[in-house]
Amino acid sequence: MQPTFGGFYMEYIKKVSWASQSRFQLVFIIIALVSTIVCTSVTFYTLIMLPKRIRSVERTLSLATAYISMSFIVLAVFQILFAFFSYLFTTSAVFGYALLSYDFLNVGSPIIMICMSKRLRRHTFGIEDGSQVTRVFSKTITQV
Repeated sequence: MQPTFGGFYMEYIKKVSWASQSRFQLVFIIIALVSTIVCTSVTFYTLIMLPKRIRSVERTLSLATAYISMSFIVLAVFQILFAFFSYLFTTSAVFGYALLSYDFLNVGSPIIMICMSKRLRRHTFGIEDGSQVTRVFSKTITQV
C-alpha cells in the first residue's frame, strides 16, 4: 500500500498483461451510472404518473440525482483518461483527479440530504427559526 492524496493505493504485479485495475473499476463505474439513470427514470415516470403531483419532491429528487449522475460522469471521464490515455497526461495528476472525484461522490450524498431537507438542517446545525408554533391548553376543574 502506498499513501497518496490523503488516501492510499495498492501496488501490484500484473499476472495478465492486458488486464488493468483502472479498466476493471471503469466497468463498475459505468454499471453504477447506468443503474442510477435507470432507477431515476423509473422513479420520475412514477412521480409524473401520480394523479396529484408533488412538485417539491420532484425538484429535490431531480437535483439530488443530477449531482450524483454528474459525479459518476466526472469519475468515469477521469477513469477513462487514466485507463486508456495515461500516456498523454502525467498519471499522478489524472490519478489525483480521479481520487478527488471519488471524494465528491462519497461526500455528496450527505451534503445533498442536508441541503434539501429543512428538518435535517435544523437538527444537524441546531438552527431554530421563528416558525415554530407553541400551543397552550388550559383545563379548569371545578369540584363540587
